[in-house]
Amino acid sequence: MKKYFILWISLLAVVAAAAQPASREARYYQAYQKNNLAQLKAIIQEMEAEYRQAPNPVAALALAKAKYGAVGACFAHQDEASAEQLLDEAAKQTKKLLKEGGGAAAHALYSGILGMKVALAPLKGPFLGAQASKNAARAMELEPDNPFVRLQHSNNLFYTPPAFGGDLQKAIEGFRLACQGFEAQGTEHNWAYLQCLAMLGQALHADGQKDNAHSAYQKALAAAPEFSWVKDKLLPELEQ
Repeated sequence: MKKYFILWISLLAVVAAAAQPASREARYYQAYQKNNLAQLKAIIQEMEAEYRQAPNPVAALALAKAKYGAVGACFAHQDEASAEQLLDEAAKQTKKLLKEGGGAAAHALYSGILGMKVALAPLKGPFLGAQASKNAARAMELEPDNPFVRLQHSNNLFYTPPAFGGDLQKAIEGFRLACQGFEAQGTEHNWAYLQCLAMLGQALHADGQKDNAHSAYQKALAAAPEFSWVKDKLLPELEQ
């Protein structure tokens, strides 16, 4: 009888846990995987409403980071207008944080935002790219062991032309170290970790290391089987 009672209590606990609404972090992670732009925008609106009620630097950085993370879904849907809006808003919020003494994460995020802006307007590359590189380097000076910082610094090395300081081999090593850093911290619901694996795969592909790139993509899909960027775009491109 006691055994059945314990089993019943255990089942009730499982049902109760399943009935709990998913955290915002979990919902964002799922939407990021699937390039669900509508859901990402809805979550960002929630964050904005809370920020207006209680503005603070931590919430401002989280909001700007959420907007930056959603830009990939904009690209997937060929929605440049939404991408520009999100990037402009994120840039404004991050610049404000930097004026108020924002640290390494703010510098790294601003570098990533500027990099995305260059993707939308390549003619602005010489000006925005220089700012992106400057902020990426400053972030690394402040917190070289921060995986988000290293991810954005490696992004900058990967996308910057070699003549202006880009370095594919350093980018590959940086992505590897960033992935290891995320893994050491715990990767549950961490969309930046997925981005890091996707970027590592692209860098390895660019270096001709197709088998290693495939391994990076498979690792991303093992963590997030519905990761559309890898499943529907990067992996098929690698396998062509």
